[in-house]
Amino acid sequence: MRKLIICIGLMFSSVAFAEQPPKVDPEEIRAGLHDKLKDPYSAQFKNVRFSNGSGGAWTVCGEVNSKNSYGGYAGYTKFRGIAMQEEDRVVYHIVDVGEFACK
Repeated sequence: MRKLIICIGLMFSSVAFAEQPPKVDPEEIRAGLHDKLKDPYSAQFKNVRFSNGSGGAWTVCGEVNSKNSYGGYAGYTKFRGIAMQEEDRVVYHIVDVGEFACK
């Protein structure tokens, strides 16, 4: 009985202290998308979500809309990357931009 109580206590404590996903920081996401967009400073984001967090790294998916070469917004497209905690900020490494980036 004592082992059961200890196991249940450990289970609840691990849930209570599970890593929380980082807050969405549009400026840091822009920095991660800088080399993938024509005009990263015009980027607008929606549906940004995090999953599979461990060791300070999270998979990040969302949608981005930015201006194209003609100066008009191209429409929202999906992006996928990794968000990593580095000291006092979250750094985004965007891996893919396109319709098949996130499912």
